[in-house]
Amino acid sequence: MQEIGGTWKLGANPPAKVKVDAEEALLYLTDQSVMFEKGGGISGFERNAIRMVKPDGDAMIIAYSAGSEVKSVRVEPMTAVAALLMPMSGTGPTPRDSRMTASASVLEDVFERLYREARSDLEARLTRVEEEPQNKSLRLTPEEQQRYIAIRNQMTNLAGGKYGTDRDAEEPLLTFWGLENRPYELQVSVVKILHINFLLGIVGPRAETEDVGYQAYHVWPDDWPRILGRFNLGDAPYTTEKFADYVGYLKSHWKYSPSAKRPVLVGM
Repeated sequence: MQEIGGTWKLGANPPAKVKVDAEEALLYLTDQSVMFEKGGGISGFERNAIRMVKPDGDAMIIAYSAGSEVKSVRVEPMTAVAALLMPMSGTGPTPRDSRMTASASVLEDVFERLYREARSDLEARLTRVEEEPQNKSLRLTPEEQQRYIAIRNQMTNLAGGKYGTDRDAEEPLLTFWGLENRPYELQVSVVKILHINFLLGIVGPRAETEDVGYQAYHVWPDDWPRILGRFNLGDAPYTTEKFADYVGYLKSHWKYSPSAKRPVLVGM
């Protein structure tokens, strides 16, 4: 990879711990660059130089132009660079656009990995939070929350890339309203994204005020076992007594309560 001078600024985004060609490194993704910091040096390449992004087991192979040559780098875990499967914001498709080389199956594979890992982490955190509902030190830290928000956004972009759906379209992707009219595969993807979003809130530092969002979207914690069961996604750990007790604690702080109004897939 190309070496970068010491005056280059890494930016505000927190780095991710990765392995680059089996060596430990810190990854920095910006709108323009993919940078790796290891051994006191910084190297990388411009995003518009990327020729191909391809999963390889638990890693991602990134091929990029370096002058007249095409080089490649192997990054683990693949989810750390999932954003590279999508085009850069503000640009249209070009021959070098990484999405042009990403098939629907590739997007689905990365999406499922992101969901599986985030769900496992957040449900494990939920189990700990349920033990001491009032102990906010067990909740997500602001940094952790931002990391999972970024994962949720990656999942949204991947689903949008697979199904050709724009997050800013007139019919937004992330809603249960009207979802029953969408293709079933898209329904499942949206449910998974909204599931991660739900977990973010219920183990977040402001879980006691999440009723504002529940009331706005008419989807409540008690709805999730039924939603997940309908899509064969399992309902654990949302049917346990400890979950019910934790939701009961949160309800004691809520200003809003469920109404009869429900999206079709939530109220069925």
